[in-house]
Amino acid sequence: YSSPVMPNGEPWPSVTVVMPSFNQGMFLEEAIRSVLLQNYPALHLFILDAGSTDESLAIIQKYAPFIDFWRSAPDDGQSAAINEGFERSQSEFVAWLNSDDVYLPGCIEHLVGLFLRNPQAGMVYAQVEVINENGARVGKFEPAVPDITNLLSFQAILPQQAALFRMAAVRKAGLLRTDLHYAMDHDLFIRIAYQYPIIGSDEIMALFRMSSINKGVLHRTRWAVEFIRICEDFYTRADLSTETLAFKPQALAGAYFRGGAAFL
Repeated sequence: YSSPVMPNGEPWPSVTVVMPSFNQGMFLEEAIRSVLLQNYPALHLFILDAGSTDESLAIIQKYAPFIDFWRSAPDDGQSAAINEGFERSQSEFVAWLNSDDVYLPGCIEHLVGLFLRNPQAGMVYAQVEVINENGARVGKFEPAVPDITNLLSFQAILPQQAALFRMAAVRKAGLLRTDLHYAMDHDLFIRIAYQYPIIGSDEIMALFRMSSINKGVLHRTRWAVEFIRICEDFYTRADLSTETLAFKPQALAGAYFRGGAAFL
């Protein structure tokens, strides 16, 4: 961008990307560079490292002049670290990028554009491709309709790696649950979708890394318990509509089905 303002003369909306990390040094630099090279004029990067013992600290210090905030110390887990970053942010929009994932060029501009065209949205997202440890592309997410029923029944699994949130929507829906360690993103999506439209794009804008040290791969069967808990907990809300309450059997069936698939 050659100008700090949009063509209409208004400033570009501020975006904060929070990067939680722990002993992901082999991938961390690529993740950091993918944020810093977005070429978006109002972009802030916060790195919340949980006290890594590998080369992560040296990599963070290398890029420290370009990072708006970072710390390296034991914390209460990934969700707590992301929440810390969100609470520190003063941006209109926030995202988190795990330290083994990668933004593609133009990702932030694309997502902000979705918000500008859809001012009622609480969240927007683009598509991602799946890569392996070596960066080879090995798959992609299946496009899904991101409405509340599809999310509740786990028919829609949205790519967090290319998602951007309106901070006001996160405050209203609530931060990430720190008792969830695998499906905390999906839980947040459900809570946002119950109060705001979620807008998706067909463009591929990020890369999701599946590797031997990815916790979702190492402990994939633990997703099942969280899927069911998310669905059951949602139905304890006091503000549910009659239509949403009537959908509970289908929602629970989807949670158990998707959870069971984790064992295959």
